[in-house]
Amino acid sequence: MNIKDSDGTVIFSISPNLTAGSKKTATLAAKHKKPLLHISGETPSPAQTLADFIQKHQIAVLNVGGPRASKEPDIGEFVREVLGKTFLL
Repeated sequence: MNIKDSDGTVIFSISPNLTAGSKKTATLAAKHKKPLLHISGETPSPAQTLADFIQKHQIAVLNVGGPRASKEPDIGEFVREVLGKTFLL
C-alpha cells in the first residue's frame, strides 16, 4: 500500500544490488507505474540525485524503502545523511 499511496519511491542501500524485500519493492513500483529511484553507496551525489528525482516527478509523498540494518548495518546513517542533505538543497 505504501507504494500505491505515495507519489514515488526511493530505495536506499549500501550495496548497488537490490535483494529480498527491496527487490520486491522495485518490482511493485514498476507494476504500479510509480517513479522509482535506487540510491546506493555508489551513487554519485546522492542528495542531489534524490532532490532532482523529487522535483522531476513532483513528489509530495515519498515512500522510502531499503534493507534492514541487520543486513546492512550502515544503512541508517546513510539514509539520515542523504535525507538531511537533500532537504537542505
